[in-house]
Amino acid sequence: MEKIKGFFQNKGVGYYVSVVTGVVALVVAIVYAVVYGGYRSNNNEGVISWAAFALLLVCFVLPIVAGFTKLEKYSPYGVFACGLLALVFYIYKIYYHASVLFAGIELQDNKSSFFLLSGMMVVVFLLTIVAFFLPQTKEAPKEAK
Repeated sequence: MEKIKGFFQNKGVGYYVSVVTGVVALVVAIVYAVVYGGYRSNNNEGVISWAAFALLLVCFVLPIVAGFTKLEKYSPYGVFACGLLALVFYIYKIYYHASVLFAGIELQDNKSSFFLLSGMMVVVFLLTIVAFFLPQTKEAPKEAK
């Protein structure tokens, strides 16, 4: 019990936001793989970006590993970079599918899954920005002189 208390003793609000960001990123990665994992667009090219999927998983693992190694003050940098790159890779891979979807050429997919997943990717990125600006560790109390 003392180890658990010691683990959470110096964690700031930003660390917990980073962990929540990681959990949301894990959910987004699972939904992304389920919805677009085996999906092919009209040009017979896969719609999923496996690099974005891997970066979302890194967003999940990074704050947890940083918390155990006492490097939590550096985790928002990695989470922010992974969240940004995951969004960029997602947009790069999905833009052709989106253009075909909105032109009415692609009738197999409904637009709701696209909007849901795109919104979730943006939420992950916004959470990485919020976690970036919040303190990751608590300041040690200063002694009165």
